[in-house]
Parts: sequence; structure tokens; C-alpha cells
Amino acid sequence: TDASLGVTNPRNARPGDTATALPVTLHYQEPVAGGFAFGGDIFDVISLLGSADAGLIGFESNHSIALRNTIAKDAIVRRSLIHNDRVPALLHFDPCHRFLESSDAGKLLITADRTIPLIRYDTLDFGGILSSKLTAGVPLELTDGKSTIHLPLVYLFGRGAKSATIYGANIHAEWVQEFLVESSVRSCTSGRFQLETNWLPSCDQRLLIRIELGRDYKAIGDETEKWSESLATHLRSRSTEYSRISEEYGERSFPLITVHNYGCAEYFPSIQKKYS
Repeated sequence: TDASLGVTNPRNARPGDTATALPVTLHYQEPVAGGFAFGGDIFDVISLLGSADAGLIGFESNHSIALRNTIAKDAIVRRSLIHNDRVPALLHFDPCHRFLESSDAGKLLITADRTIPLIRYDTLDFGGILSSKLTAGVPLELTDGKSTIHLPLVYLFGRGAKSATIYGANIHAEWVQEFLVESSVRSCTSGRFQLETNWLPSCDQRLLIRIELGRDYKAIGDETEKWSESLATHLRSRSTEYSRISEEYGERSFPLITVHNYGCAEYFPSIQKKYS
């Protein structure tokens, strides 16, 4: 259930920091692109999908990024294509190179001619397939010189374990990741976090989020209370479930945020992120 994530502040990168199948959202891609000197166009930063077993599987393009942004902004398009309120990662793949399909359980299966052939190999990632014909009529915001690619797309939600719950509302890791790239937070954190549900003796629940501080920070004063309120606001914008919980339980539904020094041996001894 562990996964490694790319850090949200390049100054805090350490050897071995990597990205995985957590969906790369527009909220995450924009500040990453903005951190480079070449202008900050989101089309200048792409994600790749791969694994040790299958090698390179899929890639983003101008077309897939524009389509994902349309899916993120238009709930009708999103529900008609992926039947879900979450915004997934969206990548092209060449079925002659790596053949992808979705199982009845909604997991991605891959078939590939490798040294050890893979035949309907379960990647354990949840997602599905979109044909180029199915997405042909979706309006895209492509700038001059950006073209479409006529290859099928795989949409990817990642592993099911990358979430926690609070009073029955699912809180997905990518929503916390989006919060951590906000300018007021990104400068003093490494981007690494742990997300879990805690049960109190009273049988109440708390959403606990442990966040690693950046290299140059040892304390942030009372910022965690402000972060908790800001993150609760962000979660309400992302989840109707959480909005209902927030209305019913008030501050008891707010995330409990604790911060830890960079490289904390107890909670952040490696590049792994945990969700439970």
C-alpha cells in the first residue's frame, strides 16, 4: 500500500525520489511547470506510465493534457467518459506495443511481448480505456501548433489503497497532493506526507495527515491550524461526500495536520508515502 511521489518543491528533492501511478492533476502540473525558466506552459511538462515488469506503457501528449483539463472542468464530460467524479491521469498508449484492457473489477490488465511474456497481467491499478473515436467529439483547448494523436487512452486512478476515510467519505491522496503545491504551503514543505484515519476512544474519527517540512524549516508556528482550515475548504471543493460530512460534523471533520522535520526517522525515513 506504500507508494513514492515526486516532491512538490525541487529544492527538497533527494536521490531516488520518483513518481508513481498517483494521478497527475492540473493543480499539480501547473506549479511544476511554473518552476522552470522556459515559461510554465503545462504542455511543457508530461508524465510517463511504466513499470519494472512492462517497461514504458503510456505517455502524455498535448492532446491528452488538453482532454484531461476538459474532463476536470466539465462534470458532464467527466461522467460520460469515465463515470466518476475523480479526475484521473490520462495517457496515450500504443496497443501494438503494450495492449491494455480493463477487467470486470475495474483494474487495468496489460499484455506485452517481453522476455517473460505478460498475458492479461493485473497491474493492480484502477482505471479504464478510452478509444480515440469515443473522445473525438470532446472540445479541447489546444494552442496553435498543438495537434491531436489518434491513439487510445488509458485513464488511471492508481491503487485503491491510496485513500483514507472520514465518517464514510473517501479522501484521496491526490487531493492532499494538490493542497501541498499551493504557493503558501509548497515553500516550506518537501511534499511528502502520510494520510490515515484515526479512531478516538469516543469512537469519533479524525483524518490525520503528517507532513514533512522542507530542508530549511524546523517549525512553522501556528500555520498547521490555518492549513487544516484551508485543506478542509479544498476537500469540500473536491468531494460532495466530504461537504456533507463537514456540514454535519463541523470542525470534527477538519484534518488534523502534524508536521515533522525533514528526514524524520520515525515517519519519513525513506521515499515511501503511506496511506491507511
